[in-house]
Amino acid sequence: MYCNDGSKNRFHVILSEYTTYALSAKEGGRGYATFNRCFLDELVKLQDLNQLRVFLRAALDMDTNRNPERELIQENQYSFLRSFLPRYCKPNIIKKALSAASNLFQVAFGEDVIALKMNPECHGRRDFEKNNKENTDIIKKYIEKLDSVMKHANAAIMKKQPVTEDDLDALKQAGIQSRAGSLRKLYVPFNLTDDDLKDLGCLGSTYSVESVLECVGYVYEQYQSKFKMSSIGALIRTILKENNSQTELFYAFS
Repeated sequence: MYCNDGSKNRFHVILSEYTTYALSAKEGGRGYATFNRCFLDELVKLQDLNQLRVFLRAALDMDTNRNPERELIQENQYSFLRSFLPRYCKPNIIKKALSAASNLFQVAFGEDVIALKMNPECHGRRDFEKNNKENTDIIKKYIEKLDSVMKHANAAIMKKQPVTEDDLDALKQAGIQSRAGSLRKLYVPFNLTDDDLKDLGCLGSTYSVESVLECVGYVYEQYQSKFKMSSIGALIRTILKENNSQTELFYAFS
């Protein structure tokens, strides 16, 4: 919003509902749209502003389509398109705008409607959720392996036997060395819930699986072995955000 207060080149930006705007829809915010790199690459290639308006509106509407078997098709009447386009956009102008070649949508023109079929590779929601599932599976196997090693080591400790070198090496590679308990010094397995693993899978998509796994040993040493961890997803998210901020600050001043 521009405000003429006597100063030159000064803009006042008002963030409406700024305390809740970034929250998910379930938390009372505006919610999120999920776009991938393919979509953004194709979006910036568009030359016609009205084509951009229509394609972006259609992409937002299709964002909630999570069914991988369902085709990404939307039909809109010209009257609907004209409701959010400039007044000069008559049907022939809309047709001309949407006739420009693009890898985002295939466009079919009817007498009263326009059908838009989205390229599945550009559908960020499906791509994101597919990545989430793959990342969750990778992280689940990693955590389950660590839990299995810790339980095997604890069984040896309970029998007053030495922990095998293989078990110690596997835990050491993950950055895990501390144990809990004053007498037996047992390891504390993660025993994560499905929701915990989904949170970590989502973080793997936002950052990278490698970044998430690198945090596991640190989190164990600082929190899990001391019984101080309530939400591993929230904790690792905080660590990764802080690491990202420090990296960005380093590059900004280097």
